[in-house]
Amino acid sequence: MFFNKSVFFKMFWNIKVTNFSMFMNFFIFLTLYLMFQYGDNPSNLSSTFIIDMFNFPIIIMTIFLMMTYNLANFYSLNLIMIMFFSCITFSVNSLILFYIFFELNLVPIFLLIMGWGYQPERIYATKMMIMYTLFGSLPMLVMLINFQMMDQISISFLSQSSFFDNIMPIFMILALLIKLPIFLLHMWLPLAHVEAPLMGSMVLASVMLKLGGYGLVRLMSVVMNPINSLNHFLFSIFIMGGTMAMLFCITQVDLKIIIAYSSVGHMSMVAATLFSYSWSGFLAAMIMMIAHGFTSSLMFFCAGMMYMKSNSRHMLMNKGTLTLSPKIVLFWFLALLMNAGGPPKSNLMSEILTVFSLISTSYFSFIPLVVSLMLGMLFNMKMYSITSQGSLTNNFFSGQELMLSWKMSAYFHIMLAFLMILSMPYMMNFFSDLMFFVVLDYYQVETEL
Repeated sequence: MFFNKSVFFKMFWNIKVTNFSMFMNFFIFLTLYLMFQYGDNPSNLSSTFIIDMFNFPIIIMTIFLMMTYNLANFYSLNLIMIMFFSCITFSVNSLILFYIFFELNLVPIFLLIMGWGYQPERIYATKMMIMYTLFGSLPMLVMLINFQMMDQISISFLSQSSFFDNIMPIFMILALLIKLPIFLLHMWLPLAHVEAPLMGSMVLASVMLKLGGYGLVRLMSVVMNPINSLNHFLFSIFIMGGTMAMLFCITQVDLKIIIAYSSVGHMSMVAATLFSYSWSGFLAAMIMMIAHGFTSSLMFFCAGMMYMKSNSRHMLMNKGTLTLSPKIVLFWFLALLMNAGGPPKSNLMSEILTVFSLISTSYFSFIPLVVSLMLGMLFNMKMYSITSQGSLTNNFFSGQELMLSWKMSAYFHIMLAFLMILSMPYMMNFFSDLMFFVVLDYYQVETEL
């Protein structure tokens, strides 16, 4: 069987590198902070790497989440690969390097699903994931080859290139929309989540989906000019897709599939806010991506804990969890509260900014937006009420109490979510200043054209 867990394979892959990876996380975080705080020109550290307020919060989120996963002793070697590839992807200025590491992020997720997946269907899930992401990225590769022939492959060059005066930017953002993913390009995500182990789902939702969102943020100035005629069409697709994803959440009974469609809905709204080309939209997208990283990871963590107790992901088979494991239900309630945008979490601020940016862009977005918010609240209430209340089913077993490392991981998720609330004024101040210069640069380019 492919990826059979032989003794040698398990000894190699489950090597105890937790202390080393924790040290490396702290070292990278300290290095990035010093570069950003004291660098002479932190937004352009070199011709290859950049650290600014576009990518700095996402890199910090990635490092903190990896520290959280290390607390639970989850596949440390895979975590090192994911953190390395993700941080490089978030910080490079070269389009070639961005594409390479953008695709290399599939390797550790592929290994997690194939090596620790639950069912034989994991082979089909990985095939779908690779087919969607790699074939969707081929147009981007063609464009990069074009730029390689022009000897211009930096991100900052793209906004001044006449090559982008046609429909080609759509092919560039196609790969990003698939990795995000938006509704209609999302079919690989529920399959990957269902077949992935607990760690795979947590990383996939919290870090990997942010690659597409960051790519859209970074290439905002590229796709602004050439596809204005399609802006309203794409904007409508994103909003309606987010609403449809929330509707799917109401109709599903598998916990992992519900959380996966919730991610699709939130990421579709991220794309819609970015295509509103407003300061509030940009700010909403950045806050929602970071908040979703913590929230989705905690939701999958709690769903995995319930699966270990009931041996089922079906909501009805997990009812009565409050009787057996009140601590899991406490973490579950806080995760669903954050996912629904309840106060005082930062998710609430992102949803307020989302409503403001989308309605200011088009009044017709009011109805699907309200429906989406209502459905989001309903499916979160439905999940909590069914899983926590009621009598225990026969398939429940007490098992052992949550390990201390797992409790620490859950507490750390919640602590990071509350720390994000305290950092909101700082984030809004810096993002507002940054967005002012982005919009100013856009109008300067428009004037020159």
